[in-house]
Amino acid sequence: MAGHPLRGKYDVTVPLDALGDTNALARITVRLCGGSTTTNTVGVGVNGTTNAAWVGAWTGTVPASFTFNVPASLLKVGNNTIRLTALGASLTQWWLDGFVLEFPRPYAAVAGALQCGANSNAVVTLTVSTTVSSPCWT
Repeated sequence: MAGHPLRGKYDVTVPLDALGDTNALARITVRLCGGSTTTNTVGVGVNGTTNAAWVGAWTGTVPASFTFNVPASLLKVGNNTIRLTALGASLTQWWLDGFVLEFPRPYAAVAGALQCGANSNAVVTLTVSTTVSSPCWT
């Protein structure tokens, strides 16, 4: 990416099939590598929303990683657009190495069955709104 106001943008479409607590925070981590010896700057946008706090800068042709907390309420079920924008002088360049989007996601039953891993969660709480007719084991 180069720091050009029209060409210095890259959109990534991220499909989500479910969202959890939209009052919580989501987290975007971007891994980049500088392509010029000047200051490189990246701005992140989520579904058209930007924030001055979602900007990272580094100098030189070295790797960089930035993590930004964003409101989970900006995400939606379906396609989401994460926009990375090269900011600053037109001679700056950087390359995207990858990104991670972490967001609250509910455990949800599909076809009457709940199958999920607890990952690193010490506790998984189930709220049952109907009568359970068969026992549940962990």
